[in-house]
Amino acid sequence: MIQILVFIFILIGITGGRLVFFNPKFVTQTNINTVKNAPISIIIPAKNEAGNLTSLITSILQQTAQCEIIVVNDASDDDTSAVLKNYDVLEVKLRENPWKGKSFVCYKGVEYASHELIIFIDADIVFTDNRALEQMISLYAKQNNSGVLSIQPRHRTKRLYEKLSTVFNLTTVMGINVFSAFKSLNTLSTVFGPVLMTNQRDYKVTGGHKASKAKIIEGEGIFTAYQKNSLPVKLFLAGDSIGMRMYPNGLKELSAGWSKHIARGSTNTHPIHMAMIILFLGCGITAFSFLLISLIVPNISVIFALAAYILYGIVFYFLADKVIRLNVIDIFIFPLYIVFFFIIYGLSWYNINIKKQVIWKGQQIAVKDDND
Repeated sequence: MIQILVFIFILIGITGGRLVFFNPKFVTQTNINTVKNAPISIIIPAKNEAGNLTSLITSILQQTAQCEIIVVNDASDDDTSAVLKNYDVLEVKLRENPWKGKSFVCYKGVEYASHELIIFIDADIVFTDNRALEQMISLYAKQNNSGVLSIQPRHRTKRLYEKLSTVFNLTTVMGINVFSAFKSLNTLSTVFGPVLMTNQRDYKVTGGHKASKAKIIEGEGIFTAYQKNSLPVKLFLAGDSIGMRMYPNGLKELSAGWSKHIARGSTNTHPIHMAMIILFLGCGITAFSFLLISLIVPNISVIFALAAYILYGIVFYFLADKVIRLNVIDIFIFPLYIVFFFIIYGLSWYNINIKKQVIWKGQQIAVKDDND
């Protein structure tokens, strides 16, 4: 009886996870316009990104879309400037950054853009399809070249520890309130930060990144500013067209990066979606615990427990692989990713709500309440 109840609970959790990530929309599903697309200005905020810029710029130069590249160097102390000298790009050097994070860097970059269409791209991005920019431009044209088009890249991993980002990537798209089966709950309150497309007219009217100068997560301020001006905001997943490699410099960087904002980001999630996400992750821990218990309790079937464990692992893989590249082995080691997520989430909550301070790339960033 207990076995059946546990199995039913796991099925409920799996169903919850599937429903909250029910209808993901991908850039790759878009047909490219046959009409020649307008040129675009690409703005790349860079602080100590020498190790990433070569891959990003090379992938941009292979795009079929016409574009100019503007790299805003946020007082880097590595070889960022030296790397940029190898390419036909405009480097804008900042001496100070009076705002939080990359918002000021992006804001200043717009001053140097010569085209109406602008795209902000994080330095750890790589275009893996040479028509990705054209797909984005075509998507943006469908919203009348107005508002914001926000893209979440698929996470590329090279070292084993990088897969500890799996649950963070998954909960980011689950909690964005746009891909669930419940349309009445799909109320946006933020946008994805890595790839963001808009136009100069709307950017100047809304203030763009200026609306995020006091935000840890710049997407919150940008969304609010565009919403107040009744401008459209659309979110998509990149699929295989755009990739990103996050935190390649070790576990310490990965932990610091996610703890900087993951607890803050969860406050944007609809309470029902949040409950379903917690249920989904909790059932993963339940499946793992049930399997361990079956090894020491005679009247619990190991085969039954293993079947429940593998079933959860398969669903976990099916959902997470849409946002981070996984292997079949990850079906069996998902508890590691879930436990790590809860540890970092707890640390993030403590830093944001108790210490009121986070640290990122050597900068101490004070955290204020939204009503401060």
